[in-house]
Order: sequence, then structure tokens, then C-alpha cells
Amino acid sequence: MSSISWTNIEPLQRSRPSRPLNPSSLTHRMRSAPQTCLQHASNLVPCGLSTFLGWRASKRRVARSVLSLDLPGLAPNWFNDDHTDTSASSGGLHYAHGPVGLQNLHLSPDLLDFLFEGLASSEADLRCLGFESCVDHPNLPGHRYLEAYFHTLPSGHGPVIAAHPRSGDSVAKAPAPVRLAAFAQQLRCQNAKVLGELAAACPPGSRLRAALAEGRAFGDLAVQIHWGDAVVDAEDVAWHVDAANSALHMAVSLHGRRTLQMRLRDPFELGSKVMEVSQRAGDVYIGNPAAYEHGLQYDSASWEDRIVALQLRLLLSEEELRDPQCLDGMEEVARKIGTAQPFKLPTLEDVRMAASLLVSESSS
Repeated sequence: MSSISWTNIEPLQRSRPSRPLNPSSLTHRMRSAPQTCLQHASNLVPCGLSTFLGWRASKRRVARSVLSLDLPGLAPNWFNDDHTDTSASSGGLHYAHGPVGLQNLHLSPDLLDFLFEGLASSEADLRCLGFESCVDHPNLPGHRYLEAYFHTLPSGHGPVIAAHPRSGDSVAKAPAPVRLAAFAQQLRCQNAKVLGELAAACPPGSRLRAALAEGRAFGDLAVQIHWGDAVVDAEDVAWHVDAANSALHMAVSLHGRRTLQMRLRDPFELGSKVMEVSQRAGDVYIGNPAAYEHGLQYDSASWEDRIVALQLRLLLSEEELRDPQCLDGMEEVARKIGTAQPFKLPTLEDVRMAASLLVSESSS
């Protein structure tokens, strides 16, 4: 089992925390070409958020802190005149808690099917893989939610000790299912240049710079499955801000439909607005949801129509996640995401080959 010291993790080469709700992917259904945008944010965060996982953040860092992972509750609404905008684009210049860079992408249909079919198809089989029940909507007992946690580091690492995304505590994360691990590894390989640029943009010695330089981007995988009763009423949406491991975050919708809501405001405006973006199977977003409030609405769904999403984050240890300086460099990462060339998504053939290699390596 790997230790929480990450100095032994080799960078990938081209050749080869209780949160009320986890983040959702953000995208418009842009089939023809990816979008990029850069969004900025203000420092209007109340002092009540200055504590994260037991540390006391300085006033300078209040704007970077997040909702405590070990306490339920809703992230507060800074403004009293929220209104919902269902027609606005996710691009453009907005404000939240820090600079927000967003890219919207879409999986090819064949790769989407390949990844979805790589998961077990029954609830019992999923529980055998480590999926556990979560409750983010206690007033809706008919809404069901399963989640499991893995790592996507190269084969040979075995279980890795890393921070649990809901509690922040150290847990042993098993290697991800082969197809999902291959997808994450291809993401790192095909985007090695831009990931290197993100690392270089972070301050020397920072936690984010180390995680990016050591090949831990998209290394933390949570698989979320929702079904049952709908979550549609405003009072049931669990608003939250993500932890530091979402300073670089990719969300992938594999099945079903949900609606992401983001609380943002335009430049020079005091009133915030809730931007709603529908997400369907194949939609992908890359961003830094550690910098803005967001929540999710879910359609009612049978098990056959269940809503399945991947959340790919930075793989961080508990020590790193609890460090008050952990978000140093997130502003630079966000600006790079918002202005860089779009991330590349692998093809089905890329992932098939990577998965075959993982299987042969594990068998040998």
C-alpha cells in the first residue's frame, strides 16, 4: 500500500469534505467543438466559512475556504436578489469566490458506451465493488444515491492512501475499474503539455504545483449514481463549494440527465444569479468548483435510467487537503484553464489500448 508521501509517484510521460453534495459536470450540449471561457470571482465570502476540516484560515484566505466537509448544511447565499437564468451561456466573465476557468467538452458516443458498460450493472454488484449509500437530501427518502472512491494512478501502485472526498480523512483507495483508469491515464498523457503549464503557473513549493507535477491530475475518482425520486425544488438543492482537490476537476456524465446550478454574478453587479445548465450523457466539464457555489437538480429515474457521473479530481493526501495553503495557485490554474487550448479527450481506441495494457500489467 502506498504511503501518503507522494515523492515516489512518477510523473506520467507522453509515451505512455461531509459535503452536502458532490459537484456536477457543467456543459452545454456543444457537439461540434469545445468551448473555453475564463471567469473571475470576488472575495465576498463570510467569516463563517473560514474553517475547513478543523483549521482556522486567516482573513486573507477566507475567500479560498470551503464548506466544512464534516458538517451538513448549505453554503450561504451572499445576495438577496438571486434569480435563475436558464438561457445564459456558461461562458463569459462572472464572479464567485475566486477566478473560475471552465471548459466544456463532449465524449464520442462509442467511448461513452465503453465507459458506461465498464461499470457493474446491478446495485448488488456495485456494493461489492465498494459503493456505499450517501444521503444528501434527507427530506427526500425516495431519492437514492450510491458513491465509490478510487484512484487512477498507473498500475503497480495498488491501494493508495488519500483523502476521502466526503470526510477528508485518510482512506485506502483501490485502483479504479480498468476502463475508467485507462480513460484517466489517457487524459494525463494526451494533456501532458497543458498540465505542465498549469503546474508551472503555481507558486514554487505549493501543494497544487506538486500534485500537478507528480502526475496526480484526475487521479482521484468518485463514481456517483442517483435514481429514485427527483430533486427539483429549490429548498432541496444542496448548495456547496468543493474542497481543494477540486482546484482542477473534470466531471463526466455517463448516463441520465441532471441540471447543474451555479451561483455567479456578472462584473460590476451586486446581485447574483443562478445559472442553470442541463447535463446529459457524454457532457464533460473541466474547471475549479472549489471557487464557486453550486448545486444539482436530478430528474426522477428508475434504476435502468439511473444518473451516473464521474468526478475526477486531484489526488491529495489528508495532510495536503488540511493545509490552509493548499489552494495557493488555484487562481493561476483557473486562468490557464480559461485561456488555454481545450483539453483533449481520448478516443475509444486510445482507451481500449490503455485498458489492454493495464490488464496485461496487472496479470504479469
